[in-house]
Amino acid sequence: EVNVTVKTEALDTQDLCNNEFPIVPKQGRSDTVVKPLLVQPGGVLEEKSHSSLLCCQDGEEHPKTEEISLKVPENILKDSERAYATVLGDLMGTAMQNLDRLLAMPYGCGEQNMVLFAPNIFILQYLTKTRQLTPEIQSKAKRFLESGYQRQLTYKRNDGSYSAFGQSDKEGNTWLTAFVVKSFNKARPYIFIDESHLSHSFSWLKNNRNENGCFRSVGRLFNNAMK
Repeated sequence: EVNVTVKTEALDTQDLCNNEFPIVPKQGRSDTVVKPLLVQPGGVLEEKSHSSLLCCQDGEEHPKTEEISLKVPENILKDSERAYATVLGDLMGTAMQNLDRLLAMPYGCGEQNMVLFAPNIFILQYLTKTRQLTPEIQSKAKRFLESGYQRQLTYKRNDGSYSAFGQSDKEGNTWLTAFVVKSFNKARPYIFIDESHLSHSFSWLKNNRNENGCFRSVGRLFNNAMK
């Protein structure tokens, strides 16, 4: 990175300007602007990665080792090569790192709200079982769950079912109601869930069950991915 500096200055002169002598101010007679210019070398960045799984058995005296050969091209730019290694003790690797950044505040209609509500529960469950849950993350997730819970209740219909727009819809939806009951039940270890809401919705689902045990598809579901 190179800094490019441009400076202007008002100089005292005897030359006329529009038949007048220029007046040089005592203050503010000069100004300087410095702009950074990023200079990058030529060539094309090329990256290669190598992954390996080392399984150590209980009671082994010698650690597991593996040799990796790094082949550097002959036509690389001078001093541009670099390499780094990362060791993780989790089988899921980097896929489960920074999960707390996936926490989201639920919003939108009854379907959108639940699509954002449920993942917060799964993230809390994983972080709790892996002992990665911090008080800050727990407080943030709890706040999101409480907000999503209260918002979802506004889409509950008088018969106990849920729909995308609540009482504005003609009837509740089987899929959404079942998803709400399941998600609310899983959220109980983290926030307060009124049991009466669960019982009310569960009764509606039972009333829409056929004699063969299958549930009737009632109402409209806009986001079929929820199935």
